[in-house]
Amino acid sequence: MKKESPIDGNIKPVSGTWLIALDTKRICIQKRADNGMLTNWGGKGEENESPLTTAIRELQEETQLNFNGKILKMIRGYFFAQDSLRYQNYIAIIPNEVEPVVNEPTVDGEVEVTAYYWMTIDQFIESRSLFIDGIVNRFTSVISDFEKAYKVIDGM
Repeated sequence: MKKESPIDGNIKPVSGTWLIALDTKRICIQKRADNGMLTNWGGKGEENESPLTTAIRELQEETQLNFNGKILKMIRGYFFAQDSLRYQNYIAIIPNEVEPVVNEPTVDGEVEVTAYYWMTIDQFIESRSLFIDGIVNRFTSVISDFEKAYKVIDGM
């Protein structure tokens, strides 16, 4: 497996993670505090941090849960680049549904999440209009990533 390397200082690395519970095959999304839109968990990379490390760190910061040893599989999803932005998406398969913390400040002192929802892929597709514009533009890629994750789940 190819090791992921940190991104240089001229580029703005961002990573995100979708959660899928193995027992229910449902997807967990968050409602952002800053704009009320639905999205995955994620954020900006720190200096010398790989995209995968950023994705896991941001997932833990925003959910306020510890996923050490609880992620059964991390699947690399779609990637896009625009100007200096580099965004790597992942899907984390976890054993069962969890309850992220909402309306509480994160380690950065900000409230980032006002709600979370566990939904089926059909519900996810139906809710498309509620998602952040950037995600809606890449919706086909997200669905393709979920289909790849479901194949992995079916083989577990």
